[in-house]
Amino acid sequence: GVSACKQANKWKVIVELLNFMSLIELAPDALLHDASIAAVARPGLWRVAAHFVSCLRTHAAVPDASSRNSVISACKGRAWESALNLLGEMSGADLPRSVVSFNAAIGACQNGGLWQQAKCLLGRAAAAGLVLDVVGFNSASRACEKGDLWPATLDILHTMRSAVQAPDASSYTVVVATTGEFGDWFLALHLLSDMLRLALP
Repeated sequence: GVSACKQANKWKVIVELLNFMSLIELAPDALLHDASIAAVARPGLWRVAAHFVSCLRTHAAVPDASSRNSVISACKGRAWESALNLLGEMSGADLPRSVVSFNAAIGACQNGGLWQQAKCLLGRAAAAGLVLDVVGFNSASRACEKGDLWPATLDILHTMRSAVQAPDASSYTVVVATTGEFGDWFLALHLLSDMLRLALP
């Protein structure tokens, strides 16, 4: 079935299956659509995943938070705007936005080098009462790195500490790289000493 197609990455077969069900007027349920969305939720196929979400609405089924999170995860690079729109729709549809939702949206911004949007999402997650994990923080930091903004990467590192979220080696590496690149070697060395003190791999 759909699960087997997912494991084999045969997403085109899934599309054909759903099209066939539509032709014989057999409405797929939300569970089938969820599995279909998960199967195509990867970079380059976000339009297909978004199409499945639209199909759910056509069949009077409500896409759940998991479905939308999968589509957001597929919105890499140029599809960052769609990721942010989907996140906004979740709020309007009273669907719970989780750490997974924000991590996925921030990841889409990271790939597009959109540091302002990534930092904004950190603030929105905090306002929603969510404490993001190291994945979300590091994605936002990498977005700032792409924008050559070492003060922003340092600010995110401090935010992680205040949020009781222990930075990992990657968290420090991004800041060290950006500060060193812009000539603040004293700060870079200080951060490296922190890494050694914390015994980060």
